[in-house]
Amino acid sequence: MPGYAGASDAEALEYARMMVLRLDSAAVALYELFRNTSGAPMAGATSPNVLSTREKNRWRRCRLIQFDLGTFGDAAAVLKDSLAAARLQRSAVTLADALEGLSATAECDNIVSMVEAPDRFAPWQQSYEQSASTFYRSWYTQLKAVHDADRSFALALNAQLPAARQFPMFPTLGPDPTLGATR
Repeated sequence: MPGYAGASDAEALEYARMMVLRLDSAAVALYELFRNTSGAPMAGATSPNVLSTREKNRWRRCRLIQFDLGTFGDAAAVLKDSLAAARLQRSAVTLADALEGLSATAECDNIVSMVEAPDRFAPWQQSYEQSASTFYRSWYTQLKAVHDADRSFALALNAQLPAARQFPMFPTLGPDPTLGATR
């Protein structure tokens, strides 16, 4: 998400519109990325060589999404001080707080680092299992909180936008794709 460079309320509303839609896309991308996973570290992964290419690519993609999500936290923080409508300001604060609470995705960065430099993480299997378990334990709950706050902000935003700039409300995330998996 690019930084905010506007000065008027109309520019702040347009920036907020862009942020809401892009954040929904990022949240859905992360959800889809882990949609068909077990919700547990890969069993028997004693080194990065044991992980499949698909698994390594999943963690790499998660890392990229995690970096993107960090930029949304900055955008929401700026918006809470830039928007004129009190309801939007409150929704922006809630969204900024939810984004700040999205800590599980940091494990994606840790796991990619483990794959790229396994010697720095000894014992590797224990480090991998701990990071993956930490991720799977809370990623969906945290992501859902962010997505729900984004939807709430979007509803408040649509009420402030001119009719031509309003957008259809995006659906909620599906159920936890790893529900019932051993954690």
